[in-house]
Parts: sequence; structure tokens; C-alpha cells
Amino acid sequence: MTEFEEKFVQHLENSFYGLERDDNIYKTPLIARLLLMMAERDLPSNCDSSDIKAIMVPHAGLSYSGLCAASAYAAVLGSGKNLNNIENIVLLGTRHSGNPGILVPNIDYFEYCGHKFQVNNDFYTEYNTTKGITMKNDNEFLEEHSLEIQMPFIWSLFVGKRIKYIPMLVGELTQSELDNISEILSRLNLKKTLWIITSDLMHVNGHHGYEINTNLTKELIKTESQMSLHFVKPEKSSAYSLVSEYRRKKPTICGIHALILWTA
Repeated sequence: MTEFEEKFVQHLENSFYGLERDDNIYKTPLIARLLLMMAERDLPSNCDSSDIKAIMVPHAGLSYSGLCAASAYAAVLGSGKNLNNIENIVLLGTRHSGNPGILVPNIDYFEYCGHKFQVNNDFYTEYNTTKGITMKNDNEFLEEHSLEIQMPFIWSLFVGKRIKYIPMLVGELTQSELDNISEILSRLNLKKTLWIITSDLMHVNGHHGYEINTNLTKELIKTESQMSLHFVKPEKSSAYSLVSEYRRKKPTICGIHALILWTA
């Protein structure tokens, strides 16, 4: 295993995981399991886990949105039986660098808490001639938190299972790139693939460019509900509508391009 593979998902500060400064990273699955138990008790989804093919989860620190993320993972967990049917997990993360296109890692495994998670490089080979995708060991991954903060939950649910992972950092895509990449992704077996899309949805007020000066809660619910309609039944026309609406209103949806790729 290369140094890059070892660091791929182990670079966040302890506080981002909810750890104390001197705590060991091996405590993160314990935190995730506690959050999963709380979610199962207080935030049940009432969904059949076998019906869940994708979840949209936040990627802020666990102390901010860990319980919210746990509620989605708890729905996937269900009784645990459905986990054995999953062969691939697609991780669509936010490309916080602001660079366009999709970045994928050129590694065989990444490691977290002493366990190796296999990357589906066979699937990645289809991207070699696809415009809009860059495949390399890039330090951008070592500065990106949107995928790494999912690892305590992924470890808790899937450690030891024979699953291949397809991590991708998604930046802005042209319409043709979106069409080409979504066509390749559509070849995955839907029944045996779990999609994890990371987004903090709206960033408002404070140092963010989007301001809400009226009833904050009311406006958040209204805007996010409108956006959520595009994710209920993903289709290309919905993706294009989301692009148009986002460019018109620009409500600083963190992870907008990962969401658009999913809906496409």
C-alpha cells in the first residue's frame, strides 16, 4: 500500500470526527455506532432497507450533522440482511477545490481504522477516454472532507464485506460530460449498488454569499423542499431543471454537482 492509499481517508482533524485531540482514530466507529443507535431510536425512516438504492448525507463534522447522516445510514442498515446484496458503493463527493470535472483516485485500496476497502478499478477503466474525468493520485483528495467524514459509518456497516468502492469528487460538468458520465454509471447493477451522495444542501448567511433576511427556518424548508423534488425520481430532465434553477437562484448548495450527476 502506498503512502497515498494510507492517507486517502485519514487526514481530518480529530475534532471533525468528534474526537478529543489525543483520541485514537479507532474510536470513530464507536461514535458512529452510538449515532446509529440514536437514529434508530429517535429518527426511524420506516423504509424497507431493501428498497433503498441511494442516500443523500451531509458532510460536516459529526458534532454538527452526524446524527442526520446516521439516520440515513440506519435506514440502509435496517435488519442487516440487505447489506449482503450490495456489491458496489458509489461515493459522489463534493469537489470543494472548485475545480471542474470529476476526480477519481488511481489506487487499489484505501485504508481506514486498519481495514482495507477495495476500489473498483475495473469499472474505472471505462472512464479512460471519457472527457471530464481525471484519474490520478492527486493531493486534492488529501484536502477533501466530503468523502472521508462518511468513513465511520461505512466502517460500521460494511467492514469485512466483499464490496467494491467507486469514490468520485464531482465538480462542474458540461451538459455533454454529464450525459457521457451518467451513461457509464447507469451500467452498474442498480439492485446491487448503493449510491452515497454527499451534500450539506444550503449554505446561508454568515460568510456565505447567499443571504436570508426573513424567516430563516421557513425559507430553508421552502427552498430545500423545492430542490428535493428533483431527487425523488431522478431523471435527466430533472437534472437539467436543477442546473437551470441553481444558476438562476444560486442558493449555494454545497455538493450541487454531485446531486446533479445522481439525478442524471
